[in-house]
Amino acid sequence: MPGLDEKKPTYAPAYMVGIYPELAAKARELGYALALHGSLQRDLDLIAVPWTDAAVEPLTLVKALCECFDVAPNHDLTKPEAKPHGRLGWSIPLWWGAYLDLAVLPRVHQLPPQAFGGMRNVLIR
Repeated sequence: MPGLDEKKPTYAPAYMVGIYPELAAKARELGYALALHGSLQRDLDLIAVPWTDAAVEPLTLVKALCECFDVAPNHDLTKPEAKPHGRLGWSIPLWWGAYLDLAVLPRVHQLPPQAFGGMRNVLIR
């Protein structure tokens, strides 16, 4: 891992802060809450959490977020990376060599019944 002196400065933190409000507004419109995490050095790490009963499919959300800034993914969006706890992950190139790393939590009714044990009826309305 490079030391502090070996890291090259980038514009990533400046523009990432600037694009978050539009991404968060689009996510909210589609039924998700959007949260920041990570260092903002190479990428903008976001977690999308289904927040309303009207939350759209994860792929619909990802495509809408890409359209906010006319970002063209360099891979097939229909094949996200499987993450622990049912999260789906996408890494989408932005500008200046930075990425949007998006993790989308599954909607509750998308999880298999065994994921909840005996609690399924409590969690699903």
